[in-house]
Amino acid sequence: MIRLLAVSMVLLALATGCAGVKPVSGIDSSTKLESAVNYPEVKKPSDTLVYKDTTVDFRKYRKYLLEPVVIYSGPDNDFGSIPDKDRQMMADFTRQTFIEAMTKDGGYPIVQSPGPDVVRVKFTLVGMTRTTRSLQALTMVNPIGIGINLVKSVSGGEGTFMGNVTLAAEFYDSRSNRLISAFQAKRYPLPIDLIDLNAEYDAAKTGVRDIMTAIRKGADATYNSK
Repeated sequence: MIRLLAVSMVLLALATGCAGVKPVSGIDSSTKLESAVNYPEVKKPSDTLVYKDTTVDFRKYRKYLLEPVVIYSGPDNDFGSIPDKDRQMMADFTRQTFIEAMTKDGGYPIVQSPGPDVVRVKFTLVGMTRTTRSLQALTMVNPIGIGINLVKSVSGGEGTFMGNVTLAAEFYDSRSNRLISAFQAKRYPLPIDLIDLNAEYDAAKTGVRDIMTAIRKGADATYNSK
């Protein structure tokens, strides 16, 4: 009976699928964000919203002024029952992961003052979910669960009962405070990836790392372009 109920829950999750990401109301870029389907460089366009000021020469920005990560408290947040201490842990992890990604291999300096070549970065942690350990383990062991998660891995979809993170980032000219670029993304590891089931936020952290890796690659591509 328990097994039948669990399988039914798996099939329901597959049927409902992922609703994608919607812009939250409490960030500056909310009215400017649009679907990333026209941005081929975006890894998961259905779960990403973007804004880019096409009149800006992004190559002039080579330094980053990082604001404290904001933990979003609006009514459309996606934290559920996640306690405040865990939200703060993820905000701190987001900040540190960005710094590590951007400064790696002598990359891009993190500075404390505005300047002509400095972009101000504001991250907003919009939401996060835990990996539901017992149910996720069942879907990885149960043949039906394995099949579902394998299909989702191939399609880039979110695994059943796996955790995730939703993060918004806004980039401003540090002197004029003009918004020049922004995105909001929901990220999670591929379902076939091996995750420590005893660490309930590993999936969310993997999503943060994925986002920061993408930002670094985007910076490299911009500064190496002619």
